[in-house]
Amino acid sequence: MITEEKGMPPIRILQVVAQMDRAGLETMLMTYYRRMDRERIQFDFLKHREELGDYDEEIISLGGKIYHIPAITPQNFPGYLKALDHFFTEHPDYRVVHAHLDALSSFVLRAAKKAGVPVRIAHSHNNGFEKSWKRPLRLVAKELLPRYATHYWGCSQEALCFLFGKDPEDIHPRRVLPNAIEPERFVFDPVVRHKIRQEMMLEDHFVLGHIGRFCYQKNQAFLLEIFAEIKKRQSNAVLLMIGDGKTREILLERARRLRVEDSVRMMGVRADIPRLLQGMDLFLLPSRFEGLGIVLLEAQMAGLRCLVSDRVSQTGNLTGQVVYWPLERSPADWAKKALELASRGRTAVCREVFQEAGYDIVSAARSLEEEYMRLWRDGS
Repeated sequence: MITEEKGMPPIRILQVVAQMDRAGLETMLMTYYRRMDRERIQFDFLKHREELGDYDEEIISLGGKIYHIPAITPQNFPGYLKALDHFFTEHPDYRVVHAHLDALSSFVLRAAKKAGVPVRIAHSHNNGFEKSWKRPLRLVAKELLPRYATHYWGCSQEALCFLFGKDPEDIHPRRVLPNAIEPERFVFDPVVRHKIRQEMMLEDHFVLGHIGRFCYQKNQAFLLEIFAEIKKRQSNAVLLMIGDGKTREILLERARRLRVEDSVRMMGVRADIPRLLQGMDLFLLPSRFEGLGIVLLEAQMAGLRCLVSDRVSQTGNLTGQVVYWPLERSPADWAKKALELASRGRTAVCREVFQEAGYDIVSAARSLEEEYMRLWRDGS
């Protein structure tokens, strides 16, 4: 057994991701990383993209290393497996590998197991799969996970059960790792609210907000249908869509078809989410599936009422401000519920609510730090 000694260099945890852009799991990882005692714990990242990620420069500044591996495609799958084997052969010092690729983590953890890595964590961030050519591959990979993972982690119990089923705890230890946030960054401030609404010329508008990657999971096409119904009932409504993704042009065309393009602001990926939340009147998240959206926690801390689909994990309702609405309901029904919910106004939220639930990053980071140290020492 390896023991911790005074003066030893920090242990290095390999985080395996697709890319390090400003998206949910990536932001969660960075929130934890910033709070780690980096004299004890360092994060390194194995990315599946060569392009510079939004967080890459910060990772380097914090002492982390970034490695690259080709993304999985139908043409390069055998080469992808070889590249993984080569990576772990070239980097034999990692004792803890933490993979964030949903079911596809099985291929990374397979290579890690071959290389003798003792701790191989598969982390579930969702309670469903995207529709893409990778879906059949994901279904196969999901069945392979028990062969290669030593630990099952997830953002919620629903996410754990979706990816890992009901495998006995004594075979694969389970852990819910909270998608913790920095509550103080999101506390409602009326001065900031006035300023951001003034900057964006929204002082006399009813402002709805949505934050998420533009993709099948987040269901923004349905969001636009809902907004069109809201617009019929409240002419001063504006929708802020914060994010970007492969469906952007499709969504722009949908907004034009619904004749709401002048009231929809697609704002791209933003670093000032706390300020933007201050300017909103209601938060909408009609996702087709969602493990536990970080943005939902941030919106609640900002005092916003939230209307989300019933496919979103209810673990995230820390304040009672979240209403889960059936995805099968019509856009008109969603619009009526949205207006009724917004009429209740904002609420004050105490940081203690997040602390008690385990979603305050200060305590959550200390807990994760100790868990990594234990796993690194014990190898189990």
